[in-house]
Amino acid sequence: MKYLVVYYSRTGNTKKVGLKIAETLNCDEKEIFDKKDRSGALGFLRGGWDAWRENKTEIYNNHDGLTNHDHLIIGTPVWAGKPTPAIRTYIEKRKRYFEDESFFCTHGGSGGEGAFDEMENLTGKKPVRTLELSEDDLKNDDLDVKVKEFVKSIKESNKEK
Repeated sequence: MKYLVVYYSRTGNTKKVGLKIAETLNCDEKEIFDKKDRSGALGFLRGGWDAWRENKTEIYNNHDGLTNHDHLIIGTPVWAGKPTPAIRTYIEKRKRYFEDESFFCTHGGSGGEGAFDEMENLTGKKPVRTLELSEDDLKNDDLDVKVKEFVKSIKESNKEK
C-alpha cells in the first residue's frame, strides 16, 4: 500500500501533524500553499470568512504522481467549522484521483466533525479513518499516541480489503 499525506497549514500545527503521520507511515508528504496571503489577524479573519462561505482559492503545489498512491491522507486546520479554502480547492481539483482517503484536522477548540462532513461531501466518499486534534493535543504526549493509533487503524483497514 502506497500512502501520501497532503495538508495545508497556516500556523504550522497541521504541518506538524502531517509530518508526524508521514514519518510514522514512512511515506511521502506534500504541503499545499494558498496563493492568498493568510498571515496576521486580517489573514485569519479573511480565511475564516472564505471558509464559512465555502470559497475556493488559488493554490500551488508539486503533486505530480498523485495517481501512484493508493491511499491519500488529507489534513486541514478547521476554520469556521469547515476545511480551509486551499483544501476545498485541492479536493475539488483532484478528487477523481482518490481511491481511498483518510482525513485529519487541527483546531483551537471544536469543529472537526463539521470539517470532516464537508470533506466527505467534497470527495463523495466516506473516509477510511479520521483524526481530530485540538491545540492541547499538540502540546503534550497525546500527539504521538494519537498519530500512532490513527496510522495503525488505517493500516488495519487496508488489510481488511
